[in-house]
Amino acid sequence: MDPTRKYDQIRDAVEDNLRLTTGAEEDRLLGLQPLLDHGDGATILDIGCHVGAVAEAFARRGARLIHGVDIYRPGLRTAHERLRPYNTETLFKRCDLAGGIPALKEAIPTLRSSYDIVLYLGMHHHLVHQMPTEQLNQFTGGLMDVAGTFCAVRTSAKQLAELHDRFTERQFELWARHEDYPRPVGPVRIYRRRT
Repeated sequence: MDPTRKYDQIRDAVEDNLRLTTGAEEDRLLGLQPLLDHGDGATILDIGCHVGAVAEAFARRGARLIHGVDIYRPGLRTAHERLRPYNTETLFKRCDLAGGIPALKEAIPTLRSSYDIVLYLGMHHHLVHQMPTEQLNQFTGGLMDVAGTFCAVRTSAKQLAELHDRFTERQFELWARHEDYPRPVGPVRIYRRRT
């Protein structure tokens, strides 16, 4: 089956306007270029880090610290190995994000009160189906709270629209957005904290 058709079928079965990433590393980086330009010396929290493709892109740009979580154990091992050559302090831990902020704090006991960049890419549309709404709101609010300067979100257009007001209420402004790609990759919005 044509890969595009496969993802169209999955998307149509889950939710209108939801595009899924193909999983290809270059697809995971689509729309993040403006944010990568702010990677030098940055501290990063990568929610749903998978195999570390995005984390490695930030390490290449000189990020000084990257904390990442995912539920996929083989991906965490891969992330750890691929970032070994870089001069970046890293910690990749397994975390079932359906447990919200308490699960995140348990997975990363050294969780900082603020990161320069929080990456929340391709996770929200999964958690919508795994967490009660109030718990999900607390989780996303907690991520916004620790985003010192930037927070990047990739999910469905509908869910991005729903999250937008929450970002503006927490003193963020839309800084960059990328929605149209040649492959089946969901839109991304990058928010910047107002100063």
